[in-house]
Amino acid sequence: QDVEDVLKEIGAAEEGGAPIIEAWNKIDRLSGDEAVRLRTEASRRENVVVLSALSGEGIDGLLTTTADCLREGAAIYSVSLPVEAGEAIAWVHANGEVLESEEAGMDVRLRVRLSEANWARFQTHFGAAAKSD
Repeated sequence: QDVEDVLKEIGAAEEGGAPIIEAWNKIDRLSGDEAVRLRTEASRRENVVVLSALSGEGIDGLLTTTADCLREGAAIYSVSLPVEAGEAIAWVHANGEVLESEEAGMDVRLRVRLSEANWARFQTHFGAAAKSD
């Protein structure tokens, strides 16, 4: 409840805000039946991961869930940038998921997964240098 209150206070719990992942830690401290019951309950909920920070159990599930949340609402874009547009190329790598990168003459062709907001930012800052494929 404290976390939810803080998220509301900073405006991050609003509709369309950042996704929330619940990490139910310390599964290693529960007995067999209790652990099964907790895992069953977690499986019924969206974006809930059961894990043990101590043993590492469930960490892969947390990483997968996080990646899925980050990809939600993203689209794949193809752009070509001049090789000398290092700032734009670095920005794409830092703010998106580059799926393919290929040099073609004096251009770098990229297939990148970006959120709608980051695509708009890219177009605002670097659109003049980019050629959409």
